[in-house]
Amino acid sequence: MNFGVSIEGIVEEEFITLLHSGLVAADTKKPVKLSANKTVALAADGDAFHGIADKVESDAVGVKMSGMVTLPYTGTAPTVGVVQLLANGSGGVKVGAVTANRFNQFLVLAVDTTASTVSFVMDNI
Repeated sequence: MNFGVSIEGIVEEEFITLLHSGLVAADTKKPVKLSANKTVALAADGDAFHGIADKVESDAVGVKMSGMVTLPYTGTAPTVGVVQLLANGSGGVKVGAVTANRFNQFLVLAVDTTASTVSFVMDNI
């Protein structure tokens, strides 16, 4: 029996529903950060992000808190392994400076330099 290599489904996804500040449907699949009690906003360039907007409604949003994520990246290509990723302000991520704390360090499993995407395990909480 042959098995194909896939990173889909290897980590259980977890979602929570929060209020949002100014998100629209086009913000789906973009990094978000906590901006107030039980409220998220789009993560700006250089921000640590706390989840990925999944489904945006008029006043609430489903936020992916863990699981496999593939996002576009800008700047230097991430490497596989543990990498600090920050929001890039345009719906993707960029490599951040290595810090002593673990927050926003993710396990990168794949980098597609042609498509400028990075696939990583989001489990930073």
